[in-house]
Amino acid sequence: MEVPGLAELVYDAEEQLQPAAGQLVSGQLPGWLAGSLYRAGPSKFSLGDGFTVRHWFDGLAMVCRFAVGAGHVTIQKRFVQSDAYKKAVKHNKLIYTEFGTRGHPDPSKNFISRMVSSILPTDMTDNNFNNMYSVNGQLFAACETALIHRMELSSLETLEKVDLYKLLGVNLCCSHPVTDADGTVYTLGVTFIPGFKYQLNKIPPAPAATDGREAFGAAKCLLSMSSSWTTAYSYYHSFGLTENYIVLLEQPLVMVLSKVMSMVVKGNSLKDCMEWHPEYNVKLYVVHKTDGKLVKTKYVTDVPFFQSHICNAFEDGDQIILDMVTSEGPDMLDAMFLDKMSENKLHCSHPGRITRLAIPVLEDVKKAAEGVNLVTSQATTATAVRSGDTVTLTLDLFPDAGVEYPTINPRLRGKPYRHLYVSGLYDQGAFRSGIGKLDMVGRSKRVWRGEPATFPSEATFVPRPDGAAEDDGVLLLTLLGTGGRPDHLVLLDAASMEPLARVRFDCRIPQMVHGHWVPAEKAEKAQ
Repeated sequence: MEVPGLAELVYDAEEQLQPAAGQLVSGQLPGWLAGSLYRAGPSKFSLGDGFTVRHWFDGLAMVCRFAVGAGHVTIQKRFVQSDAYKKAVKHNKLIYTEFGTRGHPDPSKNFISRMVSSILPTDMTDNNFNNMYSVNGQLFAACETALIHRMELSSLETLEKVDLYKLLGVNLCCSHPVTDADGTVYTLGVTFIPGFKYQLNKIPPAPAATDGREAFGAAKCLLSMSSSWTTAYSYYHSFGLTENYIVLLEQPLVMVLSKVMSMVVKGNSLKDCMEWHPEYNVKLYVVHKTDGKLVKTKYVTDVPFFQSHICNAFEDGDQIILDMVTSEGPDMLDAMFLDKMSENKLHCSHPGRITRLAIPVLEDVKKAAEGVNLVTSQATTATAVRSGDTVTLTLDLFPDAGVEYPTINPRLRGKPYRHLYVSGLYDQGAFRSGIGKLDMVGRSKRVWRGEPATFPSEATFVPRPDGAAEDDGVLLLTLLGTGGRPDHLVLLDAASMEPLARVRFDCRIPQMVHGHWVPAEKAEKAQ
C-alpha cells in the first residue's frame, strides 16, 4: 500500500526544554480545558559513526508536553535520560537490545562483565518510548520491560528509574496499566523463574505518594498463572477490565525462551525471538477482580488472531463484552522496520479491525448446555458454544478495517458504552488521515479527516467536567504534516467531530505512540 509521506515521519527530533507558545491558527480553545497532554515516542534513530536503528520502536525515547489553559497552548520536548539513551549517545550505538536492533557490548564494563553479557541477556532496556501513565499522582514513562522512569510534571526532567521487578516481582511489565474508577491500578507482567508465568498486580490508591517507590509501594499480586507454553509466553500489550472481572488473552504470537537465551550470542533482536503460530487459536482467561480467582471454564476462539489494544470491556448480565483491535496476523510489526517505511509503503496485509467477543461467565461449565449459543446479549452477533469443558468463541467483526489506537471516555472504562474513537494512523482506507467515531450500538461511523499526506496520532478524550453525555468532551491529537505541510495540535468536538481549534508551533512535533492527560488540578496536588 502506497503511503505518501510516510518516510518523512522518521527523523531525529530536537529538544524544546522551555515551554514554547503555539499559534492558534483556527477556532478557539474551550475555556474549561486546563491541563497537560503528555505523549511518548521513539524520536532519535541515528547516532554517530553512521549507526542507525532498524525499527521504529528502537528509536530513543522522547516525551512531549502540551500544556493547555487560559486560551493558550505550549509545547515542551525532552529525551528520557535512560541508561539506554545515555550509553547510546556516548558510544554511538545501541548497548541494550531493542525490539528490532541488537545491542552491542558495553565498553564501560570490565572484561568479565562483557563476557557474561555476551552469553546471557541479563540487561533489559529502559528506553521508555511506548506510553505515559500516572500511578498515585506520579507520572511515568514506560516501555514493556520492568524498568520505567518517573518524570517531572512541569519540566519533563527524568527523575528516578523505577525497577518494577523489585516492587512487583515481574521481569516484564505491560505498558498499558488500567486504572479503575476508585483509583486502583492493575498491571500485567511476566515472571521468568520458575517457568514463564503471567502475573496480575493490584496497586491501591496512595494519595500521599511522593516518588516511584511510594506510588507502587502497596502493590500486591492478584494472580500468578503459568503460560500454556512450557518454554514460551504469549506477547501481550493490554488487557480487559470490567466492574467485576479482568480478562487476559493468550495469543499465538510467542516469545521463545531458547531464542531469548541465544539472542546475544547470535546477534539477534527481540523481534527475532518471536514466533507466530497460527495453528493455535487464542485462549482467554476470566479473573475475579476482588480476590484474583480464575474462572475455571476454558475459553478459546475459533480462529487465531493478533491482538494489540483493548478498547473496552463491560458486563451485560452474566456475559462479558470485550472490544479490541485485532488483525489476522502480526505483520504490522514487520511493517515498521525503517527500511520498509523509507519506501513510503505500508507493508501490511492484515490491517487492524474492531472486534467484539462475548464471554459467558461460567463458574461451573458442566451446568451450561452443550452445542447451543450461550450468548443472550443483544449487543453482539458473537457466539459462545460449549463442548465438554471448553467454550468456543466466535468473533463479531466491525465492517471497516485500518484502525488503531482506540480511545473512549475514561469515565466509561469497564462499563457499557456507545462511542469509540480510533485513528487511521498510516492506513489509506476508510479512516485515511483521520479520526473515526464509531457507534458501537448502531454500527455506524463518522470520520474527521486532515489534509492528504497528513498523519493523525492517537486521540485522547478529555471529558467536560460537568458533562452528562458520554461524548461531551474534547479529543486532542497531533496531526503530522509531510510534503511541506506543518504539524498541528488539533482539538475536535467529541460529539460532532467538528474541529474546535488548531495550534501550530515553530518547532516540529515528533511522531509519538501513546498519550496521557493530566488535569491541572491533579498536577497541582502531585507537585
